[in-house]
Amino acid sequence: MTLRKSAPGSDCGWPESGYVETVSYGDITLDLFGVFPGDTEIYEDGVRLCAADGATVGSVGARVPVKGGTHVYSLRSP
Repeated sequence: MTLRKSAPGSDCGWPESGYVETVSYGDITLDLFGVFPGDTEIYEDGVRLCAADGATVGSVGARVPVKGGTHVYSLRSP
C-alpha cells in the first residue's frame, strides 16, 4: 500500500491532515494509534464506513479497512 500526501488544515481528526489517499494492490487494514473523539467517523471516498465494514475508532486508535485500488479515507466528527 502507498499513502499519498494528505491535505493540511482539515478538522478530520488526523493531526494536520484532511484525508489520506491510498493505493493498494489488495484489501488490507490500516491501524492508527492515538485517541480519537467518540463521535469520530471513518469515510471512504466520501461514504461513511460502519463497524460492519470493519471500521472502528475510539480512545485506543482507529482501524481502517482499505480496499484494493485508489481510495481516499478520512476521519471526521459529524
